[in-house]
Order: sequence, then structure tokens, then C-alpha cells
Amino acid sequence: MAVRAAHVLGRRHRAQPHRALTAPPIQHTTHRGTGIPPAAALSRRFAVPSPALPERAARAALAAHFTPAQLAAELAQFSAPEVWERRVRDDNTGRLAQYKPTDEVTNAQLSCQFIIPSDEVWPAALADLGPDCPLGLWARGGDKLPQLTASAVAVTGNRKATEQAITRAQVFATAIAEAGHTVTATLA
Repeated sequence: MAVRAAHVLGRRHRAQPHRALTAPPIQHTTHRGTGIPPAAALSRRFAVPSPALPERAARAALAAHFTPAQLAAELAQFSAPEVWERRVRDDNTGRLAQYKPTDEVTNAQLSCQFIIPSDEVWPAALADLGPDCPLGLWARGGDKLPQLTASAVAVTGNRKATEQAITRAQVFATAIAEAGHTVTATLA
């Protein structure tokens, strides 16, 4: 047996024999078949609530990951921050937990505004879209938004557009803008 000394509260104690300890084998289990280790499941279940997420940041985060139709039922019952927290809690991939809504919207708003339904400049006509109403709008020149949306034309297309389609869309959007209309896009 080896002998080692111990220091407790600055005093030297008598050397004690050192015995090698063996740990029981590690069992690799998951919480109720979810694929989440038991400790992680407990930390999710009994986590300290995070500080309240601002409505604007929650809506921007939800819009970045989901369509309005995917969220309509939840948003009818809960606020946007509550829906975001529920979605983060239920996401087993961890993708949503890594997303930092407040930081993301703060950084993005350096170049444009994220306008939400409670803002004074929110276009009232969007309410006609019902469950497909956007969670928010990214806009430059938000102070002029009511005037800009009075004659807006949406340009949409395929996510996998060909070079020819992109060129046509650019020419079309330019002609619309030169005619005095506002060109909008869904950023889908």
C-alpha cells in the first residue's frame, strides 16, 4: 500500500494508507427511450426558468424555424415567447436550444427592422391571411411601411431556381419598382 499525506484546513494530518477504488461499470441508458441521458432529462424537466424572452425576439426565432401555419394553433393559446420555450423544450435535436433569439434579432436589426403585429406600422391587411399571417416582417425603411405597402407586389419563386429564372425575376422586380410599386419577397 502506498502512503500519502492530506491537508485539511491548512493542517497536515497523519498519512493514511491509500487504497485504489474501483468504480462500478458505467451503464449507458436513456430516459424512457428518448435517446436523452437520464441526467439531461432531469435537467430539462427541472431546469431553472430562463429570463423572459422579448416578444420581438421570440417571433423572429419562430419565423426563422417554422411557417406561420405550423404555429397557428399554439399561438392561438400561448404567447410567442411561450411557444418558443415549448418548442425548445420539446426539440430533441438541440438545434433550437443553440439558437439565441435575442442576439440574432439584435444583430439583424443593425441593417433592417423586424416589425411585429403589435407595432403601429404593421400592415392591417395582413390579418386577412388568418393562420398564414406572418409572425413578423423584415423591412428597411420601416417608418414608411404604410406608404410602401399600399402598392406592394410580391415576387415569389422556387427555392431551387435556375439562373434564367433568377435573371427574369430580377428584371421583373426592377420593372415593378421603376413603376413606383414596392417589391416584396417572402424570403422562403
